Amino acid sequence: MLFLLSVFCCLFIVKSATYAQISFTPLPAQPQDHVLSITINPITATMYCCTSTRVSQSSDNGVTWSKTANTGALGINILYCTPKGQLYAGVDATTGSTPVGLVSYNASTSDWSPVSGSPLSITSIIEDNAGNLIVGTGSTGNFNPNPITYGKGFFLYNGSTWTEINSGVPMLSGYNVFPAVKALSHDKAGTIFAATYGAGVLQYKNGLWTALGNGLPNLNISSLLVKNDGTVVAGMDNGVSFLKSTTWVNESDGLPNKPVRALVVDSTGKIFAGLGFYQWMDGSLKGEVYATSDNGISWINFNQGLVTSDILCMYVGSTHTVFAGAAGIWKSPISTATWSNIQSALVGVNQTSRIVRNSKGVLFTICDNQPKYYGYGGVFRSTDGGASWTQILNGINRHRGNFVFCDSKDNLWAGCTTLNGTASNGSHTGGTLYKSTDNGESWHQNTSILSPTLRFSGMQESPSGKLYIINGWGGPSNISSSTDFEAWDNSLNGGADNGGMAFGLAINSKNDVFVGTETNGVMRSLNDGNDPFISVTPKGGNNSVFIDRQTDFMFGGIPGDASGIYLRGSQPSDNGSNSFVFKNFPPYTGPTAMAYDNRGNAYLSANSGSFANSGFYILPSPWDSNSQFTKIMANANVSYYFTSLLVDPCGYLYGAQAGAGIYVSTAPVNLPEPPIIQSPMDGAIIPLPVTLQWSLPCTLDSIEVQISTDILFSTIEFDTVVLKDNITPTTLKANSKYYWRLRSSNSLGQSKWSPPYTFKTGTVGVLEYDESESSINCRYLPNSHTITVNVPSHLSGTSYSIFNILGQLIRTNTLQFGNTIISTESLQNGLFFLKMYGNQTFCFMVGN
Repeated sequence: MLFLLSVFCCLFIVKSATYAQISFTPLPAQPQDHVLSITINPITATMYCCTSTRVSQSSDNGVTWSKTANTGALGINILYCTPKGQLYAGVDATTGSTPVGLVSYNASTSDWSPVSGSPLSITSIIEDNAGNLIVGTGSTGNFNPNPITYGKGFFLYNGSTWTEINSGVPMLSGYNVFPAVKALSHDKAGTIFAATYGAGVLQYKNGLWTALGNGLPNLNISSLLVKNDGTVVAGMDNGVSFLKSTTWVNESDGLPNKPVRALVVDSTGKIFAGLGFYQWMDGSLKGEVYATSDNGISWINFNQGLVTSDILCMYVGSTHTVFAGAAGIWKSPISTATWSNIQSALVGVNQTSRIVRNSKGVLFTICDNQPKYYGYGGVFRSTDGGASWTQILNGINRHRGNFVFCDSKDNLWAGCTTLNGTASNGSHTGGTLYKSTDNGESWHQNTSILSPTLRFSGMQESPSGKLYIINGWGGPSNISSSTDFEAWDNSLNGGADNGGMAFGLAINSKNDVFVGTETNGVMRSLNDGNDPFISVTPKGGNNSVFIDRQTDFMFGGIPGDASGIYLRGSQPSDNGSNSFVFKNFPPYTGPTAMAYDNRGNAYLSANSGSFANSGFYILPSPWDSNSQFTKIMANANVSYYFTSLLVDPCGYLYGAQAGAGIYVSTAPVNLPEPPIIQSPMDGAIIPLPVTLQWSLPCTLDSIEVQISTDILFSTIEFDTVVLKDNITPTTLKANSKYYWRLRSSNSLGQSKWSPPYTFKTGTVGVLEYDESESSINCRYLPNSHTITVNVPSHLSGTSYSIFNILGQLIRTNTLQFGNTIISTESLQNGLFFLKMYGNQTFCFMVGN
């Protein structure tokens, strides 16, 4: 089969096709996880860093990073390397029947091993002058009690035996517990110093702990430093204190009033302080670094280029570079602040929980970290399809994220909370709504919204352009609305019987509003939320609700029948009522996110106490009680565990998965939409040459252009396929009437034809165009996995390039006169673009 296309040719090369087989690939980059500790092996100069789930290493002073083997632990807290080069990690607990809190690394075998008998929840490590390890412990939640954490105190390890060394350690005032140990250090004489959260700085001599110095203004100490001259420096919740003789002196002039989470010093004595609020505190998410060269008499801002959340650890390298652990690893010369993020650092993925996209194609995600002691990830933005991410946190002062939403005006909304400092279960409170009108560069708090006791749970926009937001324990109402995208009406669904906390929100194509409540099942209001809310499903707790606006079919995640089916459906004609149970849905499993294609398929993420039932499902229509669910597997053992789903204008399905990042389907799930004709206008009379223009629903779709002399298109005068938004046909005749139409194509098929437009040509002659000399032929066989490109002699030697759907260059080479054979066998499944001379572009699909 031979196609002669003046600009574009689209090839579909099918390797395999199986029903319901959708696959995903991670975006090229992900929002980076929080780095909790950085250290170096003094023998090999290998750098190590850790997040709560993994340890990474660098052998080139932080330029490139790779991950080490799995530590076998839950909750990594601290890294420490002994003077002889032995690396340890303090953890909450290892997995297995005999959990411990310390693991050691064998660099020669790249293996981690548990240290037998070690205490749990190790948060700090130091080696004394005798070669013993001393460790400090602490609960890593930092939310109980009020909000001071605690552990089991201190322990000493002589290489074979662990001994508790808590003699003299004070109990927290008002509590019968030890304080959490945040950091350990020592001086040249071998005295051990400990930073505790709630009991100040302690020193260890002759088997006894005592308070170090007098007059410490704040006993909540997060960081500790011992300078070469023996000066002890303590990072407090509200500044830095220096021990001068036996008295602590607060030297915080120029420092913001926020916790000092990290302290390091360079070879000249210059001190760097990393700052950041804890999750139970209200204050800016932005992490900051300050420096002093005069022992704290004056601190200078050292933040240029630093755009990240709380600074959790720091390290001064041998190449006059200071490193900071926050969301990812950042570095700057010590002489002047010019911070940059090390994008290549494989530190792991943040807790991405929601994914949204604005009309310009910019992606946004919000990260909701669990109540550990590290910082909250905030909102991230990608302007390049996921190739890079930037935190956007200016103006956000609450440290846990609930949702992010983009409305039809491209306003961004974020619902955030503060960790409840007195709760033992890590709950959060004080829901706050933020809005950004500048693509996330700055945020302001909306004060017209009802502030819930707990949190905002989600936002939706109706087809009529009305915003709705749901909340938990809002008092007068669990839902608010806005017609001007600024002021909120808080009078909806009030009263004692409003169902309590709202968990789900959906709006159908008729502007009817559905709220999934805590006790009343799914409640519905007709007439764009103006009618009273009534229960339309059986009453039950913790309900989610989803609606496919293409059909108005309602799905409700509702505690259901005796067999434990938690998913119900309601036909469009019933509008939420007469709901039925999906009998084949896994029992005791709740839906967490849904999306729909335009071919009648629903995509559903489900969460369950059973690992076998959790995962990602596809549900083909028609939807009824006997519908079958097909689980989509990432590999032979696990599925995808998305908490948010999004279908973009090109029909690609995105999913956000906490700790694993954001994925996109390797092929579209939607049939394409037809292009919209822009010019010439219908019935226009224009001179030759005529340029036809249209808007592209998706820039990745190929566009077929047809021109005919009759409205039925029984005689085709011009038919071509292009990958752009305009074409100038060269075969049109003067003083003639034509009809033209367009349709899009992707790997799933073709769209409907656009409504035909007509135009008349003027009297100017036809532009001469020798197609045979300016075009490239392509030929393919569906099963050959090759593209044959026929090149005219004058284009011999020109280059071609192959790009994937994210615009990444895959391959480049040259074309020769005659036939050039391009193999596609080594390419992964997906859509690719072959670009050649004069920007001639051919798209081809590998796989189904």
